Amino acid sequence: MKICFSSTGASLDSTLDNRFGRCRYFVLFDSDSREVTAIENKGVNSPHGAGVAAATQISNENVDVIVTCNMGPNAMDIINTSGSKIYEGKLDTLENNFKLLESKDLEELKRPGAKHFGLRNRGR
Repeated sequence: MKICFSSTGASLDSTLDNRFGRCRYFVLFDSDSREVTAIENKGVNSPHGAGVAAATQISNENVDVIVTCNMGPNAMDIINTSGSKIYEGKLDTLENNFKLLESKDLEELKRPGAKHFGLRNRGR
């Protein structure tokens, strides 16, 4: 299974980022081969549409599962169309979130977080 984590860093020791569209990295983990790949989120500094950019980027990675804390409605629409499942992770390491996913202790994220409007909400 190919899993994507929204992450603050580039390894499984990193903390899950509570944002999907504005996370710094996506860490891809193949649970079969144990291969870890970190990719920079291309939409992180977008003035608007970061969630859409992030969702499009991850849709192209053909992941089975996404673990994040929340996801906006536009990003969720794109991910739902791609067929990936979304799970609500914990603000903990990616490794611990993987263990929670594996033991079925993460809930599927069915509702998007609140829509917001770009970098204005980040104090810029």
